[in-house]
Amino acid sequence: MDHPAYTDMNPAKKLIIEELISKTAGKGINETANLIMTTMTLMRNNNVSFTKEEADLLINVMMRDMNDSEKAKLNLMKSMIASGMAGKK
Repeated sequence: MDHPAYTDMNPAKKLIIEELISKTAGKGINETANLIMTTMTLMRNNNVSFTKEEADLLINVMMRDMNDSEKAKLNLMKSMIASGMAGKK
Protein backbone atom coordinates (compact mmCIF):
# COMPACT_ATOMS: atom_id res chain seq x y z
CA MET A 1 0.00 0.00 0.00
CA ASP A 2 2.76 2.39 -0.99
CA HIS A 3 0.64 3.98 -3.70
CA PRO A 4 0.29 7.78 -3.26
CA ALA A 5 -3.50 7.51 -3.61
CA TYR A 6 -3.47 5.32 -0.50
CA THR A 7 -0.78 7.01 1.57
CA ASP A 8 -2.40 10.44 1.14
CA MET A 9 -5.94 9.14 1.64
CA ASN A 10 -8.36 10.24 4.33
CA PRO A 11 -8.20 7.76 7.27
CA ALA A 12 -11.95 7.02 6.98
CA LYS A 13 -11.48 5.98 3.36
CA LYS A 14 -8.47 3.86 4.30
CA LEU A 15 -10.63 2.05 6.84
CA ILE A 16 -13.28 1.31 4.21
CA ILE A 17 -10.63 -0.12 1.88
CA GLU A 18 -8.99 -2.19 4.61
CA GLU A 19 -12.33 -3.60 5.77
CA LEU A 20 -13.45 -4.46 2.25
CA ILE A 21 -10.14 -6.15 1.42
CA SER A 22 -10.34 -8.11 4.67
CA LYS A 23 -13.96 -9.16 4.10
CA THR A 24 -13.34 -10.25 0.50
CA ALA A 25 -10.12 -12.19 1.13
CA GLY A 26 -10.58 -15.75 -0.04
CA LYS A 27 -14.12 -15.11 -1.26
CA GLY A 28 -15.41 -16.00 -4.71
CA ILE A 29 -16.36 -13.39 -7.24
CA ASN A 30 -20.08 -13.56 -6.37
CA GLU A 31 -19.49 -12.91 -2.67
CA THR A 32 -16.94 -10.23 -3.50
CA ALA A 33 -19.39 -8.49 -5.83
CA ASN A 34 -22.08 -8.57 -3.13
CA LEU A 35 -19.71 -7.08 -0.57
CA ILE A 36 -18.65 -4.36 -3.01
CA MET A 37 -22.27 -3.46 -3.75
CA THR A 38 -23.10 -3.35 -0.02
CA THR A 39 -20.08 -1.12 0.61
CA MET A 40 -21.07 1.19 -2.25
CA THR A 41 -24.56 1.58 -0.76
CA LEU A 42 -23.16 2.32 2.71
CA MET A 43 -20.76 4.86 1.25
CA ARG A 44 -23.58 6.63 -0.63
CA ASN A 45 -25.74 6.65 2.51
CA ASN A 46 -22.88 8.26 4.43
CA ASN A 47 -22.01 10.70 1.64
CA VAL A 48 -18.56 9.16 1.19
CA SER A 49 -16.94 8.51 -2.16
CA PHE A 50 -13.54 7.73 -3.60
CA THR A 51 -11.73 9.55 -6.34
CA LYS A 52 -11.44 7.51 -9.54
CA GLU A 53 -7.81 6.81 -8.67
CA GLU A 54 -8.78 5.55 -5.18
CA ALA A 55 -11.54 3.32 -6.58
CA ASP A 56 -9.15 1.89 -9.20
CA LEU A 57 -6.56 1.23 -6.51
CA LEU A 58 -9.09 -0.66 -4.40
CA ILE A 59 -10.19 -2.83 -7.30
CA ASN A 60 -6.60 -3.59 -8.32
CA VAL A 61 -5.66 -4.58 -4.76
CA MET A 62 -8.69 -6.85 -4.53
CA MET A 63 -7.70 -8.55 -7.79
CA ARG A 64 -4.25 -9.53 -6.48
CA ASP A 65 -5.28 -12.94 -5.16
CA MET A 66 -7.95 -13.79 -7.73
CA ASN A 67 -7.58 -16.43 -10.40
CA ASP A 68 -7.72 -15.41 -14.07
CA SER A 69 -11.43 -16.21 -14.40
CA GLU A 70 -12.36 -14.11 -11.35
CA LYS A 71 -10.14 -11.26 -12.55
CA ALA A 72 -11.89 -11.29 -15.92
CA LYS A 73 -15.31 -11.10 -14.24
CA LEU A 74 -14.22 -8.28 -11.94
CA ASN A 75 -12.73 -6.42 -14.90
CA LEU A 76 -16.14 -6.56 -16.59
CA MET A 77 -17.64 -4.92 -13.50
CA LYS A 78 -14.72 -2.55 -12.95
CA SER A 79 -16.13 0.55 -14.62
CA MET A 80 -19.47 0.17 -12.82
CA ILE A 81 -17.73 -0.30 -9.49
CA ALA A 82 -15.36 2.62 -10.04
CA SER A 83 -18.17 4.96 -11.04
CA GLY A 84 -20.31 3.78 -8.13
CA MET A 85 -17.58 4.43 -5.59
CA ALA A 86 -16.08 7.50 -7.20
CA GLY A 87 -17.45 10.97 -6.97
CA LYS A 88 -16.35 13.61 -4.53
CA LYS A 89 -12.94 13.48 -2.91
